[in-house]
Amino acid sequence: MTTVQFNPLAAEMAVDPYPAYATLREHGPVYEVPGLGIYILSRHDEVAAFYRDRRLFMRYSDRETLRYGPEVVDEPFYRYFQQMAHVADPPWHTELRKMFAAAFTPNRIGALRAHIKDIATLLIEDTRDAGGMEFISSFAEPFPRIVIGEMMGVPPDDNEMIGEWALELGPAFEFLPMSPEWKDAVNDRVVRLMDYFVELAGRRVTEPGDDLYSAMVRSGEESGGRISRETVAANAVLLYIGGHETTSGALGLSLLALHRHPDQLERLYADPALIPTATEELLRWDVPTQGTGRIAGEDVVYGDTTIPAGGLILAYIGSANHDASVYEQPDRLDLGRRPSARALAFGPGAHQCVGHALSRLEVEEIGRAH
Repeated sequence: MTTVQFNPLAAEMAVDPYPAYATLREHGPVYEVPGLGIYILSRHDEVAAFYRDRRLFMRYSDRETLRYGPEVVDEPFYRYFQQMAHVADPPWHTELRKMFAAAFTPNRIGALRAHIKDIATLLIEDTRDAGGMEFISSFAEPFPRIVIGEMMGVPPDDNEMIGEWALELGPAFEFLPMSPEWKDAVNDRVVRLMDYFVELAGRRVTEPGDDLYSAMVRSGEESGGRISRETVAANAVLLYIGGHETTSGALGLSLLALHRHPDQLERLYADPALIPTATEELLRWDVPTQGTGRIAGEDVVYGDTTIPAGGLILAYIGSANHDASVYEQPDRLDLGRRPSARALAFGPGAHQCVGHALSRLEVEEIGRAH
C-alpha cells in the first residue's frame, strides 16, 4: 500500500492538489490525518455517498467554536453566517431551501440565457478596440457580478460596491481560521452587507419586483415568522457570493485549462457545437470549490474504516472528478467527453449549490459570446 503523508493545509494544495489526490485514491477509500481526527474521502464512490449521507451534519456552531473558541458567538460574522443555508442542518436547512426554490426556478434561469450572452458580448466588445483584456479583472469578475446583481434586483449603481464587500468575505469560507485582521475586516463587510440587504428587503415588501430577492423576501414574509427578514438578508448575501465568486473562479480556471491545452482550445474554436460538453468537461477538470466538510452524527463506515461520531470528514470533489473508475483517462482534458450522470462538480444532495444551473449557463455563454 502507498505510504501517504497528506496535509490538507499544505501550501501546494492551493496551487495544484491533483498529485496529492492521486496518492490518496491509490491509498484507499479513507485516509485519517494522523493526530487530527480528520478523515479524508478522495474516491468517487465515497465522495458521492458523503454528499447524500443523512448521518453527516454541518454543525456550524460546533465547528466555529473549535476554530475560534466559545467567544465566537459574539462575532458579527458568526451571527449572520449561521443563518445561511450552506451551513444549516435539517429541518432548518429544508425550510431555507424552500425559500430558494421559490426564487431560483429553472424557468427563471432559462429565460436569462439571451440576456446573459448579451452581457458577455458587451464586456468583450468593450475591450476589443484595446486589443485584448486582463481576463479576471475585465471579465471573470464583473460578468457574474452583473448577472447576479440584475437577477437579484440590486440597483446597478450599487452593484460594484456590493461585489467588493462580498468578495472580501472569502476568508470566512476557508478551512483555515482567520487572522485577527481578516476577522475584523470580514465583520465590517458582513455588517455593511446585512444593513444593505435588510434595508433593500424593506423596500421589496412595499415595492416588489420581478427579481430573485423580491421572491425570497415574499417567501420569508409568507413563512409565518419562521424565516426572519434578517435570515432572508443573510441568504441573499450567500446567494450573491455563490453567484459571483464561484462563477468567477470557474471562468478563470476554464480559461487557464484551455490555454494549457491549446489543442483543445483550437478544437473548440473549430467546432462551437462542442460548447455544452466542453462546459461539463471544464467543470470536471478543475473546480473552484474543491471539497467540503461534515461532522459524523454517529459512527459511520466508509470503505473498511469506522469513523466515530464527532469525527470531521473532508470530501474532495476535485479528486472524485479525476477517479479512473468513473472517467476514462481522467487526467486528459477532452472537450468532447460525454458528460457523466455521476458528475459531482457542484456537490449533489441536499446542500447542492443552489446556483449550479446559473453557473453552467454562464460558462456556456462565454463560449458563445467570443
